Amino acid sequence: MRKLTPLIILAILFALLFSSLPASPALAGACRATHTVRAGETLKSIATRYDVSIDELTKANRLYAPHYTIYVLQTLCIPSSAKPFTSAPSYANSPAADFTARIQNNSLVISTTNFPKTSGYYVKAGPVGTRPNTKIGLFNTGKGGSLRFNFALPDKLAKPDAVTVCLKNNVTDANICRTAKR
Repeated sequence: MRKLTPLIILAILFALLFSSLPASPALAGACRATHTVRAGETLKSIATRYDVSIDELTKANRLYAPHYTIYVLQTLCIPSSAKPFTSAPSYANSPAADFTARIQNNSLVISTTNFPKTSGYYVKAGPVGTRPNTKIGLFNTGKGGSLRFNFALPDKLAKPDAVTVCLKNNVTDANICRTAKR
């Protein structure tokens, strides 16, 4: 019979050790489905569609008070152990927030729709196909709704025909990205 090498013994011990550990909380509460938010959808419409409670839907997706904002193209986790949908608090009727971005001359023009009031967003941009890392600015939604913001682009981003633009909520860390074109 062949002798087991120390490397094989170590691999077996490692496998036995980690196979006996409990699943992490993120895996234990896995999603039974995912849903990509479309324009006009609300937490209420999504909860009703999947027959889940608003409370569990917001907790599963780490949506926070006071706005519980969802964004167009955001992927939501539909919780696996969900209570049935019963009624909806007022915030659940807010339509999904969205934004568009375009390059105009050497500026980045951002137009928001249905953004919550008094929320701040960091703006970053970068070449298409990369994670944006150039800070462009910050804006506050004030009274919310549909707003327009202009930011000067640095030379390296003013020349391409398209850039990726990301907005990050400075409280909830929600991060949404779009491609801005000329």
